[in-house]
Amino acid sequence: VRMTPNLAVLTAEQLKFLRSLVTLADGVGDHEYALKMMQEYARRAPGHELELARFTALYGDLDQGLQMLESQFDARMDDVLAVALEVLRNRRAEAPEELDATVGRMVRTALRDDPESARRLVFEAEMLEVQDKFEESIAAYNRLLARDDMPRLVRATALNNLSFILALQSKKPEDLDLALRSVNEAIEILGPISDILDTRALIYVAAGEFDKAAEDMRLSVMVTPTPSKYYHLAVAELGAGNEAGAKAAWQRAQADGIAPDKVSELERDQLQEFAEKMKQLGASSPTAQL
Repeated sequence: VRMTPNLAVLTAEQLKFLRSLVTLADGVGDHEYALKMMQEYARRAPGHELELARFTALYGDLDQGLQMLESQFDARMDDVLAVALEVLRNRRAEAPEELDATVGRMVRTALRDDPESARRLVFEAEMLEVQDKFEESIAAYNRLLARDDMPRLVRATALNNLSFILALQSKKPEDLDLALRSVNEAIEILGPISDILDTRALIYVAAGEFDKAAEDMRLSVMVTPTPSKYYHLAVAELGAGNEAGAKAAWQRAQADGIAPDKVSELERDQLQEFAEKMKQLGASSPTAQL
């Protein structure tokens, strides 16, 4: 707040800094202030309506945010869909029927506009995953990956997402083998980025290869630490026999706000069971709410 310039009189340089301030506030979790500053920035800098719609839909009035996204949908279908999926992931618990209907309508409209668009088909598969329609989502990803005309980045996204669902949905060796092959192909395309390492670690956990899972998760949290990734690290460390490492990772997950809404629907029961296990080991924080 002290860094915020006088909003009554902003120079061009200060206006540019104001946008950086939005990112900073958002990054440290002060979403209310980030939204407020984004509103100030967008009012003075035309052309940033989608950014404002994103912050409003994620952190402000949901109905208003969805209306803002829909007003820009015809002109920027793919960009708006990407934001709509992010909002669906983050706020579905608040209004599942409304969000499912709105995002579903957007996806269907976009696919009617271009039924062969690989990116839009990925959006459809992601939507089905968030809506807990996992079998339909797996089938959608498999149809996509059978194509030989997918852009490399889109293919990597589909490979990673399919691997994630299989790791949590199935214990069949053949499914885990497919998941591992798929995530390794995604790594070949994008490199060992944090989210893909997180996915591969979940596959290793499902296969009982905890040492490999812990190795991947240590790297994953170094790059992009999140509550769910520290939870995954704790699971891997405990499975690998490193109780001290598991406790440290779990305490960090708790400090960062691990909660059922921070993990996939497929993981929520496991998260509760793991929380109880860590409590018995004396690793839970006295302020933990899980």
